[in-house]
Amino acid sequence: MNRKEAKLLGLKRYSDGCACPKGHQGERYTSTGNCVECQLAYKRAWAKANPETINALNREYKASNKGKAKQFYSAAHKKHRAMYASIARLRKAHIKRACPAALTKADKAEIEGMYHFAQVMRKITGNEYHVDHITPLRGENIMGLHAPWNLQVITAAENLRKSNKLIEETA
Repeated sequence: MNRKEAKLLGLKRYSDGCACPKGHQGERYTSTGNCVECQLAYKRAWAKANPETINALNREYKASNKGKAKQFYSAAHKKHRAMYASIARLRKAHIKRACPAALTKADKAEIEGMYHFAQVMRKITGNEYHVDHITPLRGENIMGLHAPWNLQVITAAENLRKSNKLIEETA
């Protein structure tokens, strides 16, 4: 299909089977005839070279569309609650130097899974659940790690009772 036919059909993109000057065989924009891949590469390079402008545009958009931005972020947080909880916890743990640098993607997925499991338990039982560090991150004489082998899902009441102590110290 050529550009003229795509315009008549009201399509935003089309593919004519010809390569662009950079060799991409993909789609082109009907409005300009530009290669989609080339346009995307250009936008990424421009954004990387102009971070202050991007930040200013984002701030301006958020200020003039407070309701939309709030709805978007709220929906994203609800949809990916376990992921955001895991990310927040990892960030805090990194700040405290408690997260091993050698954590693999599988380890991080296991951590996220534990936060997800705590949410599922809350929905099933109606009780609040926490992901607890078996060895506390900031213990009196010991420092634990934010790693799968040092985490457990327990009730909020148990976790608050345990506080910043080892399980043996609370018994």
